[in-house]
Amino acid sequence: MTLLHRLLNLPARVLYLALFLVATGLLSFGLYLQHGLGLEPCPMCIMQRYAFAT
Repeated sequence: MTLLHRLLNLPARVLYLALFLVATGLLSFGLYLQHGLGLEPCPMCIMQRYAFAT
């Protein structure tokens, strides 16, 4: 059984949790780059953060 088959056989709840954690981690990293390292986000990044927060 391949890795893809194993991933697809996981319960949907586990997949949704994994996707949520990845998305939250990426947004957190973006906020770290902005506030921790002083990099300014592009307008699209700001719109994505707003859409994720609402």
